[in-house]
Amino acid sequence: MNVTTRLDRHSVIHLTTVGRVTGRPHTIEIWFANRESTIYMLSGGADRSDWVRNLIRMPDVKVRVGSLEYPGLGCVVVDPEEDRVAREAVFAKYSTRYGGDLTGWREATLPIAVDLGSIEKGKLADLIVLDRDPFDCPHDEIRDFLPTHTMVGGEWVFESDR
Repeated sequence: MNVTTRLDRHSVIHLTTVGRVTGRPHTIEIWFANRESTIYMLSGGADRSDWVRNLIRMPDVKVRVGSLEYPGLGCVVVDPEEDRVAREAVFAKYSTRYGGDLTGWREATLPIAVDLGSIEKGKLADLIVLDRDPFDCPHDEIRDFLPTHTMVGGEWVFESDR
């Protein structure tokens, strides 16, 4: 089951940002909608909300859904088409569940996106190749593993002489 499928089953996520003043984790529970590997949220307090101000200062966030946690990279949505997608996605998910009219709320909020990343054909990757299989050795030997190859941005940048 992929991340998107896991998210679809839940009505809220817990988003953790890093406090821009304290440096401590700041977690909120929030409505969301996801499209592929991006989570969209709407901030009712716009850019005055602490969590949004934290995310602007330090975009590295954590998203917890159920017992699973995913790292992500957050930002304020500025592209007009993505803005429309974000507002429509969150509105569509909750407008039938919520007893009131969310139309005004949808238009007055600030859309936020969190990219959870993905691994798929056509994307560039950063990775290392190790000299042994970590699933086929005692755990206390992992510290002795050596990289044989390193790829950054889809380009090999290191190859061992061994």
